Amino acid sequence: MNKGRYALFSYKNIIGGNMKKVLAILLMLTCAAFTNGKGEVKKEKNDMLAFGAVLGIRNGESFKALKPDNPNDKEGLKEDWDITDRKSAIEVLDWLVNEGHRKECDEVLNILREGKANDYEGLEEANELYKKCNSMLMKNFKMDKKILDKVTLIAWDTDRLVNVARWCYYLKYINEEETWKYIEKAKEMSQSSFNSWEEYYASNVYGRSIAYSGEPQELLSAGDYLLKNKNSIWKKVKFK
Repeated sequence: MNKGRYALFSYKNIIGGNMKKVLAILLMLTCAAFTNGKGEVKKEKNDMLAFGAVLGIRNGESFKALKPDNPNDKEGLKEDWDITDRKSAIEVLDWLVNEGHRKECDEVLNILREGKANDYEGLEEANELYKKCNSMLMKNFKMDKKILDKVTLIAWDTDRLVNVARWCYYLKYINEEETWKYIEKAKEMSQSSFNSWEEYYASNVYGRSIAYSGEPQELLSAGDYLLKNKNSIWKKVKFK
């Protein structure tokens, strides 16, 4: 066998001055392993963007590329998240991973489920929103109350984790590798806490109402699309 013919880095290639061409080809092959010709991420990574779909749909995002279509600009990220640079970006992203709103609001959710809102001051509004959440989830999405009673608020944090990571990447506060690590962490956290997109969606609805005092109806159109439309990313990506 002529080893020089089959060896990628043959002596002849090096002496002949073709090393730069060889390295260029290797670089192209490496990039192709992660993106296609249009800069779209390959399916296994593309699927992970589904774990940021609730907020993503509300913002008109696509899930074909890591960089968002409608990113939060520097002023918006500063105002909404107090993120102004790499240091503050990582602090917020790590907070979403380790604590988020769920650290305190899961306790509130449990109080509401136990019907003990009147035993605490300041939970009147949260209790009304909680009842609206249950009504919408059971009426519009036919969700079982027994399942809803087990849902935590973790998806409220992980869904935002995916989106904030994408925004920070767009603004070059974090690099691509770091961004994918946060998104993968969001996927792992969600899959260890829920069994379906329905549960994941319910977590977002409760989270927006209890942690953000938002009306559950604000997420109705996102739920209708993600859970019912055959073209939604949730219909194309299995939760587990």
